[in-house]
Amino acid sequence: MKHPDPIGEGLAMEAGGGAAGPECIVPGQQAPLRLLGLKVWPLDIEMKFLEPFGRELHSMKKFMDKSCSVMDSSMSNK
Repeated sequence: MKHPDPIGEGLAMEAGGGAAGPECIVPGQQAPLRLLGLKVWPLDIEMKFLEPFGRELHSMKKFMDKSCSVMDSSMSNK
């Protein structure tokens, strides 16, 4: 490339990029795993943002279990 930043300097309107092939490994990245014949890169994702949803689902499960037990006990009393 002749200019270090053609888009930032206003010399171009868009940039084109090609997809990296499966053999392209970024330095510091883990090597891909082969699963069912496909190369899959392991992802390190922090799931802390899902904790509130998990707590809410847990409380909904408790509520549903209690309501089912109340319905079952009322049906068995008949």
